[in-house]
Amino acid sequence: MIPIILIVWVASHIYKWLNKNLPAILRAFFVPFFTLLIAAPLGLIVIGPIAMVIQDSLSKLVIAMIGLNAGIAGLFLGTFWSILVMFGLHWAIIPLFAIDIAQHGYDVINPLIFAGALASMGSVLGVFLRTKDPKERSIAIPAFISSFFGINEPSLYGVLIPRKKVMISSFLSAGIGGAIAGFSG
Repeated sequence: MIPIILIVWVASHIYKWLNKNLPAILRAFFVPFFTLLIAAPLGLIVIGPIAMVIQDSLSKLVIAMIGLNAGIAGLFLGTFWSILVMFGLHWAIIPLFAIDIAQHGYDVINPLIFAGALASMGSVLGVFLRTKDPKERSIAIPAFISSFFGINEPSLYGVLIPRKKVMISSFLSAGIGGAIAGFSG
């Protein structure tokens, strides 16, 4: 996911520059064509390899933290998991679940991040119970249901991000839950 996000970001800047500098008569065909012509090789040769190094470094950091102390790793992962999800960086860690199960027969990482789902669900429930606005309530109900089934993106984008204090308290609660899971083994 990281390479895709970075390539699209670079391509958007190329597109804007071409759209601004090419004559109006040529824009309809040549702006998308040249954007693809420039961004594709740049993504394959430069951005992709750099992003994979970042993604591998993130995976190695998680493994090293769990090796040092699972409680501190739980605090870190629990707190920042939702942020990783927002940017698609969690895909660097998810394959480690399967590797843990294949090597040990159980997963060490998933319990550390599970508190994040519960924290998001609780935060959305709190917003649903406290708000009087029917529009906000109509967003909170489906977000709560999806969080119950482990899909936190609707909670993050629809409820938590617009409410910074609720979002920060949710992240901190997830970190505390992750630390408890890590310290208790």
